[in-house]
Amino acid sequence: MEKRAVEQKRRRRHRLLIAALAAVLAPLSAQSLSSDDIRALSLVPQGGTVFVGQPCTFTLVLHGIDPSLARAELPDFPPNVRFVSSKKETLYDAGGNAGTKFLFQLLFSAAGTPRLPPLPVYVRRRAYAIPFAPVTVYEDPATLLPRLSVAFETQKGRAVPQNGAVAVAAGETVRCTLYAQHCTQLLHFSWDLPKDAIFAEAERFPLARGEPLSRQFSPDLIPVARFDWMPLVAGDYDFPPFAVEATAYNGSRVAVTLPAYRLTVRPADTVRTDAAQSERRNDVFAAAFQPPPPGEADAPVQDETAQTESVSLHAGKPLARVLLAAAAMFAVLAVAALCFRRRLLPVPLALALVFLLAFVWAREQSARSYAVFRGGAVSPVPDAAATSVLTMPNGVRVRVLERAGDWAYIAGGEVAGWVRAESLEDD
Repeated sequence: MEKRAVEQKRRRRHRLLIAALAAVLAPLSAQSLSSDDIRALSLVPQGGTVFVGQPCTFTLVLHGIDPSLARAELPDFPPNVRFVSSKKETLYDAGGNAGTKFLFQLLFSAAGTPRLPPLPVYVRRRAYAIPFAPVTVYEDPATLLPRLSVAFETQKGRAVPQNGAVAVAAGETVRCTLYAQHCTQLLHFSWDLPKDAIFAEAERFPLARGEPLSRQFSPDLIPVARFDWMPLVAGDYDFPPFAVEATAYNGSRVAVTLPAYRLTVRPADTVRTDAAQSERRNDVFAAAFQPPPPGEADAPVQDETAQTESVSLHAGKPLARVLLAAAAMFAVLAVAALCFRRRLLPVPLALALVFLLAFVWAREQSARSYAVFRGGAVSPVPDAAATSVLTMPNGVRVRVLERAGDWAYIAGGEVAGWVRAESLEDD
């Protein structure tokens, strides 16, 4: 009887010992990472956008791994990445099981997408290489200035500028979309019309209408306006200058300049002769922008008097003739004084120089053709069917830069374009 009681007590102690060992070894056997767990792990940056000079914290969570069984070592970071601090915390899940949370704080000194080496992590003396999640580092918004850029689209699709230039054919329409970046509002937005081309605004977005944006940083390109640009003759065209004033993230007002873009326009492969285009363009328009037929370029000028008057001043301008005659007369007196009375030489010599300079000035002024504009629409092209976006009041004195048939290209103040020659009166 006593022997049986001793045997039962010994079996009970064995069962308790086995249960205790199972309770101890069960958690320890779970303190390991499977291959699937490893593939799903990465150090994730906390917060939103990462900026230069502002610490960024990366976190790594090991579920079911007791902190006493996990440790991490620092890798060799690139020169533009500086380690700030690290921390290990105990993390409990909903079931009360302990896990490990690592926090690493890094500081970036340059914008871009840095390549971070994997983090060596040891769980129960077994090594794992845990990668950092990709991160893009941006400049501090307080130091960023607003920017402008243009996206080009031709008939063949999106065109990427090569060395700032886009190649198209004469008469081909190019769709240009102006974008802004790193700004909260546009305070001023205007542009100058290019010459020998149709440049029209097709669409204006809220930013161009002065509507404010969020002051929160965004790396996105914000559309401003869309334009249709059609060069009419072959050559190189600079993108029209834009006058843009914007508000930066730090609240300052900044005049924004557009990078240099240009179109390299080759001659059109074919000439369009459909009825709709023939009605839209008259003969003067075609003559103004098409090269002369073979042999016509060598034809003699019929009105030689008009040509001589536009080139030679003293032959057609009385004031210039009078000034030149006065300069010659005082030059003769200076020569006479030099021969007979040298003490009188400075007076006629000085007068000769004065009248000579006045003659040069009068010649330069006469070379410029001025007129008085009667007022009305100023068109970007010499075409009656073109839609004008500019007007000029009556009585403005303008400079006539070019004439083409019944059309004249004028410039007055900040307005320039084509008008009917009959709307000009000689100045």
